[in-house]
Amino acid sequence: MHKRVIFTVLSLLLLSAFIFFTTAQTGKINYNVNSIDEKYLEEIRLQLNLDCLKDSQCLEGYQCVKRNCVRNEEANSCESISLAPVSTPLFIGQPLNSYRQAFTETNLPTLLADGTIAILENGNITEYNYAQVLFSGNAKLRSENGQAVIKVIESIEGYAYKYRLYFSRDINFSNKETRGQTLKILGKEYVIGSDSTNSDLYLISNERQIKLEDSRRVMVGQREVIGTTALMIKGETGNVAIIEILFNKGGVERSSISSGSSYSDPAFNSSVLSFHSYSDRAFLTLGGIC
Repeated sequence: MHKRVIFTVLSLLLLSAFIFFTTAQTGKINYNVNSIDEKYLEEIRLQLNLDCLKDSQCLEGYQCVKRNCVRNEEANSCESISLAPVSTPLFIGQPLNSYRQAFTETNLPTLLADGTIAILENGNITEYNYAQVLFSGNAKLRSENGQAVIKVIESIEGYAYKYRLYFSRDINFSNKETRGQTLKILGKEYVIGSDSTNSDLYLISNERQIKLEDSRRVMVGQREVIGTTALMIKGETGNVAIIEILFNKGGVERSSISSGSSYSDPAFNSSVLSFHSYSDRAFLTLGGIC
């Protein structure tokens, strides 16, 4: 009887240890946010003579776009641009980036609007301006069973398109003055999580929670997003100069995109590559989700 009790107790202890060990190894990601002092940001806004640095500094029905408060109906991210001009169309066998490689706020003014993070330290303001760029990918147009498709399975370097966020100066996401501030990415505002570092960036919005870990797949909530890769590219200071995300990398998620279909970014759910049609030439666009 005593042996049975001892055995049961030992079994429970071993089970508890196993659960603890497993949780420690594969435990859920915590998305923590320390709210930044609104008076602190308001002081910075006034000193820089700006309309806004984040959406909450605008009146209801407005949002912050390029440091200006703009009516929600005017801040439309539902915009797109063709991957090739009419005069030089894309044909079977060509990569998507044959003619137009990069798109900026000049092409997509709301989706890729630039922004600013500003930090006040010792009475001095340091501005970290940032610019967003979308790049058409190196995936190729192929013919498959008589149908035009985009193939991204030729190598692990293949991708449908990529996103980059460039900072005007290297930014330290480990700095407590940076955490709690906001980044507007692909038309949506995200708060920088309080556990962020220069290798792990936590982004929180009302819609989703995202973790960008250097050289790893993007995490949305507790889910690893297959077909994405995040890079935190450091500058000479060791702080972050560029954030890069490859979409549909290596073709491990939806390796073929056929004519008449599209591929929406599974991380931010804000951008989309649309393969509208193929008759004698391909018509493809890159832009915001409507």
